[in-house]
Amino acid sequence: MSKGDASMRNIAWALGLTLGCVAVVGVIFFGVGRSVDREIPETSRLDVGASAQRAQEQAPFPVAQPALGSSWTPRAADYTAGDRPTWELRFTSPSNTLVTIVESEEMSAAELSSQLPGADATGDVTIEGADCQTVSGEDDEHGITCQGDGWAVVVHGTADDGDLETAAQATVRSIEDGGTTGS
Repeated sequence: MSKGDASMRNIAWALGLTLGCVAVVGVIFFGVGRSVDREIPETSRLDVGASAQRAQEQAPFPVAQPALGSSWTPRAADYTAGDRPTWELRFTSPSNTLVTIVESEEMSAAELSSQLPGADATGDVTIEGADCQTVSGEDDEHGITCQGDGWAVVVHGTADDGDLETAAQATVRSIEDGGTTGS
């Protein structure tokens, strides 16, 4: 082995060792990005109350602002104006599944089917004094749909029945209390 080959081997070892040390320090300092360690910064969190206030200015129905607690993470709030205005909220439930709440003046079978494809009524239930139905759809999605005087809501997702019922109760309670105008 020549003197030049030994030098190249030593340089390669030194470079490899240096890069390995940098990688280890990087993982220690920055971590590997586990999802349980991630938290949404305060300035990036969705303000459901402010979104609901803006929606209430246009909506012909009491806009729900469900009080679901800190274990529920709001993901999206969207008001769609037009012939059939809707207020849509999306939350991550405590069981880490997506729960969608869609509210409008009335919910026809076609609108329910567009929210929950393959929707089929499976039973009747009373939530916060409102007459509601449990519904099942495609791909393990199921939900609860409720109707009141001048409003209708469907709460759906792949979450367990308890999470869906909690979201439905908070939504109907908010609407019955006057929605955002009652806050």
